[in-house]
Amino acid sequence: MTLSRTCRLAVACTLSAILALAGCSTPVESSPSPSSTHVGGVEVTVPALWADPAKGVGGIEPAVVWAGTIGPPGFGVDLQTIEAQGAGASWQAASASAAAVGTMYSGLDPASVDIDFQITGPIDGPSAGGILTVGVLAALRDTPLKPGVTMTGTISPDGSVGPVGGVDIKLKAARDAGYDTVLLPPANIQVLTSTTGEAVSAEQLGKELGITIVSVPTLAQAYEAFTGTSFAPEVPVPYWLPPSVTSAAHATAQAMVARLDEAIAQAPADLPDRATYEQQAADVRVALAAGDDATAYGMGADGYLGVVRASAEAKMLATIRKEGLRAANAQIRADAQTGIDDATTTIRSGAVTTGLGLEQQLCLPSALAWPTEASARLTVLLTDLPAAADESTLTLAARIIAEQRASIDAFLPDALAVVRAMPSKTALPEESTIEFLSQYTNFLVRAGDANLAYLDVTSGGGSPSAAGSDLPSVVPVVAELSNLTKQIPLDEQPLAQEIEQSSAAMTYFVVSTSSIAATQAFGLNDFELDGADTADYPGALTAAVGTGLATVNGFASQLGQRGLDAGYPVWSATWGAAAERALTARERATAGGVLALNEIWYDSISVLMINAAPSPQEG
Repeated sequence: MTLSRTCRLAVACTLSAILALAGCSTPVESSPSPSSTHVGGVEVTVPALWADPAKGVGGIEPAVVWAGTIGPPGFGVDLQTIEAQGAGASWQAASASAAAVGTMYSGLDPASVDIDFQITGPIDGPSAGGILTVGVLAALRDTPLKPGVTMTGTISPDGSVGPVGGVDIKLKAARDAGYDTVLLPPANIQVLTSTTGEAVSAEQLGKELGITIVSVPTLAQAYEAFTGTSFAPEVPVPYWLPPSVTSAAHATAQAMVARLDEAIAQAPADLPDRATYEQQAADVRVALAAGDDATAYGMGADGYLGVVRASAEAKMLATIRKEGLRAANAQIRADAQTGIDDATTTIRSGAVTTGLGLEQQLCLPSALAWPTEASARLTVLLTDLPAAADESTLTLAARIIAEQRASIDAFLPDALAVVRAMPSKTALPEESTIEFLSQYTNFLVRAGDANLAYLDVTSGGGSPSAAGSDLPSVVPVVAELSNLTKQIPLDEQPLAQEIEQSSAAMTYFVVSTSSIAATQAFGLNDFELDGADTADYPGALTAAVGTGLATVNGFASQLGQRGLDAGYPVWSATWGAAAERALTARERATAGGVLALNEIWYDSISVLMINAAPSPQEG
C-alpha cells in the first residue's frame, strides 16, 4: 500500500456525540457540533432506536449518514474524531460495521467511497448497525427513506440482521415518537419484557401500541422496507458450480472422508465418544456415495475436528502421566512454534498467483485465512501459556494446536485446490489488482480497528491480550491480528504480498466481528468451533446461515452474467450450510451454525470483492 494513498484516506466516520457511554444506551445532554464540509454526496437521516433497560427509557436519535464518491480516492474508518467527542466503543463498532457492510453491498470500489456519521444525542450500541447500514446504502444510491419507519438490529458481514435487547422499550419509544412501523430481527419476534422477563409476541405488543411489526432477516429486506426499492442482485438464472470446481470439490470431500477414517483408526483406544465418531463417519460415507459432496465435506470436517481434538487431549494426558508437566509444557510450546512456522510457509506458498485469473486472485485472501488465523491463535497460545501450566490448561492447549494444525494441513490445501480449479481467467493489469487489494485492505483494517476498540471496553479495559489463561478466548486473537495488520508495509508490494496482507485484514475483520456477534447477535459466550454452547436466541444462527448462503449464491449468479466466476466461495458456503443442517439434525445446532458462519462470512466478502473489482475494460 502506497504511503501517499494511506495518508489521503478520505473517509472519517465522524460523529458529534457528547458523553455517550460505552456499553449502554444512556440519554445525555448534548449539542450538535458543526457538520463536516462535504463536496457533493448525499445525506440521509435515519431514526436510530435506542434503549437503556436498566433505567427503562428509550428513544430515537436522528443519526445523519453522509456518503459520496469524491476524490482523491480512499476509504477508511478514522475514529479519532469520534473518540475525541467521547462516543462509546459500541457506537464505534456499529458505525464501522455499517460503513464496511454498506460499502461492500453497494458494489462500489471502496477506494471511491467517503462516509460520515453524525449524532447529537443518546446513542451507543451495536443495535444501530442495521439501520446505519441501510442509511449508508440509501446515501450511496441516493434513495430517500420512507417516513414513519424505524428499525433495531445488528448487522453481520453476510447481510443478516441479528437480535438485540430492550425491544419492548424501543417499541414504546417508536410509538411515542410517532412512528407506525418498526423493523425487527426474526429472533426478536418473541420479546422478553424488560420489567418481568416474560416472553410476549412483538406483533401483539405492536398491535397494542398501534404500530406494525415487520420481521427483516436480511439487509436487503430492511432496505426494501425502508425505500420501496431493491439493491439485491437479480438472479436471472441459478448459479451452478462449474464442472472443474465440482470435480475439485468432490475430490476434497473424498479426502475429508479419508482423513476422518484415518483419524479414527489412529486415535487412542480410549478415545471419548468413539462410537459417536464412528457413526458420523459412516453417515459421511453414505452422503459421499449419494453424491452429496457438501454434506460429506461439512459433516466430515466437523467429525475430523472433533476426533483430532479429542485425540490430542488423550495423547497429552498420556504424556503428562509418563513424562510430567514440565516435559508436556515444553512439547506444547514446540508444537505451537512449529505450527506458526508452517502457517507462515503455507501462506507464502499459497499466495503465489502464477496462472490465476482475477476471481481466483481475489478468492485467495479468504482461502489463506485458514493459516492466517491459525498463526494468530498459536501465537496467542504461546504468549498466554503459563510457565507452570496445569493439566487442564495443557490438555486445552493440545486441543487448540490440533485444530489449528487441521487448518494448515487439511482445510487450506482443500481450499486452494478449489480456488485453482475455478475457470477464472479474467485478466487485469497487475498494478490494477494491487491497487484494488491495497484499498480493500485499508478498508477492512479500519473496520477491524473499530471492533477491537469495542472489544477492549467490553472485555474490561486494557489490552484484550490480558485474557491470560483463557486460551480459547477469541479476544486476544483479535489483538494479535491487529498487531499483524499494523506490520503491513506502507509502500506498495508485489501482488503475492498484497494478497497476504488482504488475508490478514479480512481475517482481522471477520474474527473481530464474530467476537462481537457471538454475544450481541447470538447470545453465545464465544464464537469458537471447539466448545460452542447453546445460543440464547434459538434459530438466529440458522437464519444467519440461510441469509449468508443466499447472499453468496445471489451475487455469484449476478457475477456469472458478467462472465465472472465465484466457484470457491459458493462451494465453501454450501458445505458450511450443509454442515449446519446435518448437525442440527443431530441436535448440535449451535456447533453447526458456528462452523457454517465461520465459512460464510469469508465467502460473502469474497463475492462482494469480486463484485466491486474493476472490470478488465476499467483496468
